Amino acid sequence: MQREPASSPASSGGTRTSSGSLRRGTPQNIQGWLYKEGKRFRSRYRRYLILRAGMLSSHRTENSPPTWQVRVADCPFMPGHRANELVIELPQRRISFFASNTNDFQLWLTALKSSRASGVDDFYRFGQLLGEGAFAQVKLAVDKEKGDKCAIKIIKKHGYDPSEMEYLVREMDIMKSVSHPHIVNTIDIFDSPSHLHIVLEYMQGGELFDIIADAGSFSEQQAAQVTRDVIKGIQYLHMHDIVHRDIKPENVLCVSKSWPLLVKLADFGLADFSKDGEIKSEQPSMIGTPGYVAPEVVNKEKYGTPVDMWAVGVLLYIMLSGKMPFYGRDDNACLRMISTGKYTMPPQEWSKISTDGKSLVRGLLQADPNKRLTANAALQHKWLEDPTALSSSPINNDLSGIHSSRRKFRKAVMATMTVGRINNLANLANATATSSSTVGTGSTNSQQNV
Repeated sequence: MQREPASSPASSGGTRTSSGSLRRGTPQNIQGWLYKEGKRFRSRYRRYLILRAGMLSSHRTENSPPTWQVRVADCPFMPGHRANELVIELPQRRISFFASNTNDFQLWLTALKSSRASGVDDFYRFGQLLGEGAFAQVKLAVDKEKGDKCAIKIIKKHGYDPSEMEYLVREMDIMKSVSHPHIVNTIDIFDSPSHLHIVLEYMQGGELFDIIADAGSFSEQQAAQVTRDVIKGIQYLHMHDIVHRDIKPENVLCVSKSWPLLVKLADFGLADFSKDGEIKSEQPSMIGTPGYVAPEVVNKEKYGTPVDMWAVGVLLYIMLSGKMPFYGRDDNACLRMISTGKYTMPPQEWSKISTDGKSLVRGLLQADPNKRLTANAALQHKWLEDPTALSSSPINNDLSGIHSSRRKFRKAVMATMTVGRINNLANLANATATSSSTVGTGSTNSQQNV
């Protein structure tokens, strides 16, 4: 018997499972060969069964289409009277399946039981709406047993086609597998035919940038402390072959509003697995949020973990100056500027910043991903080694514009939903970048507003 992450390719034999160490557990994903008993002569035929997200399907081979598929919650099942026998009541008939050994039998029985677990309402009491998008809401909730506050992300599945569902499955796989002090904790996952409920740690402090804007003053010491924590979270992800792909202000949250802040990374909706630092797919998707995507993404080159470090560079630039390094009248103009990798550090804002602070920004905003600082290298940079040694005096740049109420929100682009639009933007950016010799120059600071 072989255990692997849910994202791994199926093996040629045996049974494999995946599940997370969540508070109340989540339905296990399991797949492997079982033996189906015939109706008349009780002959046994090999069938490849897949249990995923509460749906059970039967296949003649590992890669063939399902001969049938049912929702486990709608089909009673029970151990049979014979050794390693599982009896499943389908809508039209009863089928007996036999595992090869007792260990596989117990794995299947446990997985099927977990798929019939109670719903989110049995464990959590919903409260006020915290946020809402086209296909999802986030609500405040309380654990009925423990009394703890949490945030529940409610995703309506009907807004996704089968290919887009892959993003949701991958998001669940990643969120169940990660655990780090600087990553928002996933408490529970409840999956039903119509909705996906992801129960998350409640980040009462809200967005990092809102706290900074409300404080009225901000020092390099504070900037280094929060940047170090963000990079530690990214370092952990990269060590586990995960690329976040959507590091931006809305996805950096705080446990509370009190200094020193404890910041955590959120939202793995666009995250993906990598191999040797590169996204696994042959042609990585043009994916991310305009303003924060790296040049190699805009230029449709192969990319990987360095894209997250570029986004950290953008965040740090904004924290220190109150301005965007890459901007424009619309997303196309912004992407065109990013594609060149050119930006400026106007003296009005940057003369107040230390040489080491500017050095780190430049190291992160390297257009060449091979020259860009990695998470490990950034954490060894002089500016981040010991934040307490930095100046605690206010920088005195105007940071009021970074508040979410004043910030121009740019939505993340999920490639499978709007790949045509984002690729058109990228093509326009590439086409016009070579014809413009004034990209990144001659602009007023007001055009750099966040």
